[in-house]
Amino acid sequence: MKVALEQGDKMSVSIVENDKIVGTLTITFDKVASVKAVKAAVAETAAPEKTKKKRSVSKEAREKMRQAQLRRWEKIRDQIG
Repeated sequence: MKVALEQGDKMSVSIVENDKIVGTLTITFDKVASVKAVKAAVAETAAPEKTKKKRSVSKEAREKMRQAQLRRWEKIRDQIG
């Protein structure tokens, strides 16, 4: 989509996250702006990205998972021959 904007024009952008509008941004063009300038303005006002906390597994749980996997492999080896 291409949009031609002139000096004095306004552009509104909705910031959407999970199909919900979490914010809006209105830009008024006082000067002729490049696409890079508009993208930079939008990026500055964007909501910060949520980071997922790394999940940790205890040594005991890892050992249980290892033993279970070994049992599964053993069943397959027995079926094959």
